[in-house]
Amino acid sequence: MKSKFSLLALFSVMSLEAGFDGFCVSVSNIAVIGDPSLPIIGAGGELLPLGTGVVAVGFFADSDVINPMDFVATLSGFTTFDTEIGGFIELAPGLFDPTFADDIPFGGNEFTGNNITLIFGNGSTLAASDELAIFESDVVFSSVNVVGLGGASVPVQTGSGTLLLGNSGGPVNVFAPNDPQNFVPFSDTIQLVSVVPEPSVALFAGFALLGGFVRRRR
Repeated sequence: MKSKFSLLALFSVMSLEAGFDGFCVSVSNIAVIGDPSLPIIGAGGELLPLGTGVVAVGFFADSDVINPMDFVATLSGFTTFDTEIGGFIELAPGLFDPTFADDIPFGGNEFTGNNITLIFGNGSTLAASDELAIFESDVVFSSVNVVGLGGASVPVQTGSGTLLLGNSGGPVNVFAPNDPQNFVPFSDTIQLVSVVPEPSVALFAGFALLGGFVRRRR
């Protein structure tokens, strides 16, 4: 393993917030390179590849709508802030550092006071994703100040929020692109989950037939 500092130099390119108007929300799992940051892995355990995946920012008015058996119903209860940003950061798999911006006027609106919640997907959009994870941060939306400036920074780290959907994926090594000798170890990850299929009518019918067969055997 090479020194972590060589990889830190690679990861030192951060997104610039200059030019964003309105209330800015910066989310990142590379605010700290290594623990306690949480890379994103797919349901199969692989780091999400470069240029894939989606991150969306918003809030749930009622987290009870989150249903691992129905992603459509889950997403219908999510109020999105600005737009989804697709494609994870082009530095290393599983890592991201986007900035979102939209208008939250002085004095606030429906977003103000709600916990900033992140949804991660493996598709180009949330609707196209068949694997999701939902992370509710401890940071809340506020509003811009009297001169129209405001923002929040959301670290995706152990202890900085609650995983509402998904799993703790365990340790992983994140390798620098094209350099298999250079990596940073992370003690934990956020693992996306696939939609859990509801029991089908055919399955229930099969159980009914099996029950009838058992009764006849008796």
